[in-house]
Amino acid sequence: MKQQLAAFRASLQEQELANCPPLGSWLEAFQELKRLINLSGALRKVLFIDELPWIDTPKSGFLSELEGFWNQWASARKDIVLVVCGSATSWIINKVLRNRGGLHNRVTAQIPLEPFTLGECERYAVSRGMVPSRAEIVVTTYGIKRNRHSGIIQSQVTMDQLFAN
Repeated sequence: MKQQLAAFRASLQEQELANCPPLGSWLEAFQELKRLINLSGALRKVLFIDELPWIDTPKSGFLSELEGFWNQWASARKDIVLVVCGSATSWIINKVLRNRGGLHNRVTAQIPLEPFTLGECERYAVSRGMVPSRAEIVVTTYGIKRNRHSGIIQSQVTMDQLFAN
């Protein structure tokens, strides 16, 4: 939890809260976040919490503090948008989308993302000035060929088929 709190503090400091003290709990972290929001002159504040499953470690209390922050303070404001995401899809589904506690019925929208094809990964890499081989792209993006309609991994895929995109 110390690592997550330190990263949270660093994010607050990057957003003009340079005098943020060391954080000992998620309650303190959300108090400092409120302070940062109150100091902000922006018309809209977007709170983007990436890798939520990584932050909410067992016994950290993060999710309950997020619920309290949102329900007791942030949801009453019209200038705050909260976006949460994470690579552990099952955690997001079970702890956020199916939440029966303080986040119950709080989801306004979901952004469905499809995996990138190998060709899309290649074009992106080239647009960023990189020239990786297709094998490097597969290794770095966990490029497993999937059926786009069923989502089922195709286990009998040849290398030629894998690189066809």
